[in-house]
Amino acid sequence: MLLSCPENIRSAVLEINPLPGTEEEVYVSGANTGKYRTYGAPIEWNNLFIAQELQKSVISEGLEVLEQNHIDIFDSAI
Repeated sequence: MLLSCPENIRSAVLEINPLPGTEEEVYVSGANTGKYRTYGAPIEWNNLFIAQELQKSVISEGLEVLEQNHIDIFDSAI
């Protein structure tokens, strides 16, 4: 999902320490209505799993050179 979302969303999700006032939170209506943080995903996720899934994606796409979005995600995982 991180590879296919727009860059501004990906960078917000990967940001660990947003500048004060730039944090974004959104309200989601539905079964789990509430206010959700849109930054700091690397704090919560399993870094090894993310790196392995990124590796699978790179191999399946047959990439010889990583694109910036791949590098950003890998950097956040480590």
